[in-house]
Amino acid sequence: MKKKIIIGVPHHFDFSKLIQKNLEFLGFEVINISYDRNDFQYASITDKIINFGRKSLIGDRNYKESLIFNKFGQESFNKIANIQEKVDYAFLIRPDLFPKKFIYLIKSKTHNLIGYQWDGFDRYPEIRNYLSLFDKFFVFEKKDINIKNGLIGITNFYFDFDEFNYNNQIINDVYFVGSHVKCRINDVNKLSIFFSDKQIVTDLRILSNENQSFYHHNIRLIKNYLTYQENILALQQSKCSIDLINYIHKGLSFRTFEALKYRKKLITNNSIIKNYDIYKHQNIFDLTSRNWEELETFISSPYEPISDNLYEKYSFTNWIKNILDIQPYIEITLPNDK
Repeated sequence: MKKKIIIGVPHHFDFSKLIQKNLEFLGFEVINISYDRNDFQYASITDKIINFGRKSLIGDRNYKESLIFNKFGQESFNKIANIQEKVDYAFLIRPDLFPKKFIYLIKSKTHNLIGYQWDGFDRYPEIRNYLSLFDKFFVFEKKDINIKNGLIGITNFYFDFDEFNYNNQIINDVYFVGSHVKCRINDVNKLSIFFSDKQIVTDLRILSNENQSFYHHNIRLIKNYLTYQENILALQQSKCSIDLINYIHKGLSFRTFEALKYRKKLITNNSIIKNYDIYKHQNIFDLTSRNWEELETFISSPYEPISDNLYEKYSFTNWIKNILDIQPYIEITLPNDK
């Protein structure tokens, strides 16, 4: 008999659909309660003023989420309300995007309520007020764990469901796609200038409505998110992937694990990666500690294979077994800082 799982996941990059697909690939029956909240606008200036007042005066950050849920979440509510027998698991990523009253309802419909915060607590502090609702809670930021809060550290992962066929011809040396974030402008510009001077072939894209003047001319501004398929195709057609840290948090991004899956070299300024077992200087170039003049040689040199055990460790299959405590699995932990 299939295990049943409720999932609630942010809609960015169709992530909820990808997680559902991978869970179904593993034999789960999935109840997906994710909903798209991107088009939310306040119905009136009164709602906006009330939200500001409640957030400023009494620290209530849940009012806006209630408005969003009332507009977009009715179908999700009905899915949970109609569950007759408790399901095996409920797994929520970024639970602070759901009103607490809805999470209480979910909790009443499952044997195991599990949460995961893939953004640091400093970026979304409201999540601290949700922790007591969960049977287990995972974080990817080491500093969010302390003796008292009982949180469990875990990394991100790569998807390992059956995939479509790609044209794997290499056409670029390096690839990067990311949103416009002020703290990354200088980093991506410096790299683009360096690559241009060295005649290194690039595919650098920034999701932004800003003026091109913010960026070096070799960086392409795009207006819409890439689909997962478009992103993976561009990655597969490149020798190296670039990951530039958002300085709000230091956990390893999904780019890291996508590079691992497709055996691509990684160029990053997230120096914490050197504390992880996947780090090999032949495959991962730490911009903060290595001479940039070595980048040309790094890009042109072959990828150094990693062990099958490490490759399997960071797959979604092993990751979800860690989350749901389904034996056997290879334990995933966050490393101690060095």
